[in-house]
Amino acid sequence: MPTHNYSIKALLCTVLLFLLSACSQIPDEEAINQQIDAIVSGLNEKDNGKVLERLSPDFQGSHNLDRQNARRLMAGYFLRHKNIDVVLTHRETTVQGSSAITQGAALLAGRDQLLPETGRVVQLTGYWEKNDDEWLLEKLEWK
Repeated sequence: MPTHNYSIKALLCTVLLFLLSACSQIPDEEAINQQIDAIVSGLNEKDNGKVLERLSPDFQGSHNLDRQNARRLMAGYFLRHKNIDVVLTHRETTVQGSSAITQGAALLAGRDQLLPETGRVVQLTGYWEKNDDEWLLEKLEWK
């Protein structure tokens, strides 16, 4: 009988761990929103590493921008402006399996003092892929 009780306890522990891990997974849309928030935070903090770790190795942006050129573009903006402000005005994400599309708009501003010297509103479309339970930005188009 002692072996039987041990098997039941092991089975119950396994089931409990499975249920706890299932409860801790966040919905895909929320995971993508967290990635977007981290990208925005990285831009506002002038931390290109925080942004780049959320981009796919095969990232493509508008105007033939690849991952390496994205790093260079951010570095140029970070050097040109003391402060970078990125504010998302809205976003909507549609998830289909391991792919997702986010559409939205953002206000981009660069400033050295209190008031921005540059600024514009851009329409964004982001294409996401889920790899090993992590959502990475594959492609970003902006107008």
